[in-house]
Amino acid sequence: MPYPINPSPEDLNDQLATTEIFDAFNKKAKTGIALIKKTCGDLGLDETQQRTQIAAFLLAHQSNLNGAEVFDYISSNEPENAEVLRSFATQFGGQMAGQEFVPALRGFVQALPLAGGEAQKIDRYVKAFAEEYARRNPTKLANSDAAYTMAFSTIMLNTDAHSIGVRDKMTFQQFINNNKGMNNNGDFEQSFLKSIYDDIKQNELKLKPREVESSYTLAPASLSNDALFSNITKELGKKTPNLKAALGVDGAQATISNKKPWYGFLTGYKSTVTITKDGNQVTLEVSKPGLFSKNKQPSAVLKPTPGEGGAISQGSIDLAGQVVAKFEAPYVAKSPYPYQQKNMERAADSENLKAEPISKAFEKYAEKSGHSAELSFLKEVESLKEGIKNGKPVSELQVQAYGIQQRYLVPSADFPVRVDHQVAEKIDGKLQEILDLDEKGMSTLFDDAATEVKEKLQTGPMQKFKQTGEFQQQKKSVSEATHLEKKLPGKETSQKQSVKQSL
Repeated sequence: MPYPINPSPEDLNDQLATTEIFDAFNKKAKTGIALIKKTCGDLGLDETQQRTQIAAFLLAHQSNLNGAEVFDYISSNEPENAEVLRSFATQFGGQMAGQEFVPALRGFVQALPLAGGEAQKIDRYVKAFAEEYARRNPTKLANSDAAYTMAFSTIMLNTDAHSIGVRDKMTFQQFINNNKGMNNNGDFEQSFLKSIYDDIKQNELKLKPREVESSYTLAPASLSNDALFSNITKELGKKTPNLKAALGVDGAQATISNKKPWYGFLTGYKSTVTITKDGNQVTLEVSKPGLFSKNKQPSAVLKPTPGEGGAISQGSIDLAGQVVAKFEAPYVAKSPYPYQQKNMERAADSENLKAEPISKAFEKYAEKSGHSAELSFLKEVESLKEGIKNGKPVSELQVQAYGIQQRYLVPSADFPVRVDHQVAEKIDGKLQEILDLDEKGMSTLFDDAATEVKEKLQTGPMQKFKQTGEFQQQKKSVSEATHLEKKLPGKETSQKQSVKQSL
């Protein structure tokens, strides 16, 4: 997709918000930064502009980035890193103007977690905050040195107040004594210190990056009636379980740890199933209550396994999506990063739509709910791509592309639902640009628009469709057909077909 000419930081931030850059950064900041710099360099941005853009990216997409990697990169002492830190503080500074000290520090730490490590890194971090706060609030503290001292004092108070290892907690008087003469050789106002003391005591300052495992959690109340969950728990009770068959993921291998003990029916049990395929790995944590268990509900949690740098690959997410889609029980996808959570939800939905009966049922639902234009558009784009793949003459492809453009991307009363995407703006009414594209460029152009349409269908109609009884019935039918087909001998092809048709 082309970038705008002379983009603003906000425009470019939108362009940089890709899974590729987020994943690369979360594995290793240096790798993600290199991708950002390449894009900026291609646009003609000089080094200073690039560093400003990097800071803008880190600030704009903080929720999608590994806080430890951000801190490690931005607090390093290299000239580039130091300049990015200053730019980050400056861009964040607008939020601190007029703020009280602790709310400002709390906001800064939330935007850029204090991951810890070397004393010099922490010192540079605190100094960047202090200088910007003092500059934005010249009447609240004597100077930036006073803000620097108070920031460290506040962090120490926070550790004292909320650490279970500290028995004798700091009193307000001790806090006053600790800060005597620290406001440019003068004392801080007592009301100022009291506001900090009370705020920290009542509300812990969260310094570290958030730690949430990415997972699919299946609804406990639905697991008792879930065919796949029942098959898995039965296999776990055998001496030689065949979980590969139970899971039904082609080409996958499964191993078990914490195997069900013989007295599991009394005490309950928890087992971990590790599933691998094509170098990707996920774990399925299964627990089932026993006769004397306090918790009477079973549980199943599926986790894509982190790889290098703690980042999760799209391959592991796709594998987890294949597995979770085979359960009838509804699931909740969780991730510390919103972009990754969307990818997880999309992976599972994609697996659901691969089943032909479900796909057809969804198409009927989408047409009834006024989305026939999007479905037609996607089918025509697939047809265009197929023609490119099979070597269809360029002249015919151009005619086909022109037809798609005129029917779906140019405003018209015939199709009230339009493709709302920057790609539409680029090719809207510009036939010559399409005619000049080669086959690959033509495919990419329409791929961008098709991705936007698919996203809308997944987040809108698909979510509503999944709540209907028709979806649950189709999903159950597909699951039963797959299960029965595996039980039939390979030679009885006609019997297999009759099973499929009956379901």
